[in-house]
Amino acid sequence: MANMFCALAGLLQALAGMFLTLAGMFCVLASVFLALATMFYVLAAMFYPLAGLFRALATIITRVSALSLVRINAIIYVNFVRT
Repeated sequence: MANMFCALAGLLQALAGMFLTLAGMFCVLASVFLALATMFYVLAAMFYPLAGLFRALATIITRVSALSLVRINAIIYVNFVRT
């Protein structure tokens, strides 16, 4: 009986590791999108007549990336840190 619980705990630990890896990948993607947003801000400064379009793109990407980071951090905190 104890072996069954140990096996179940190992399976749950492996699943937790997989989800942490996925969360790390999404954090990397969010960082890439934030870098893209920074690039759009630079382009907006260079091409001032088109600044409105680039600023809109940068704002959208920044907000989506920031929300993704907040959600991922909340998931990590609720599932792994707070236990």
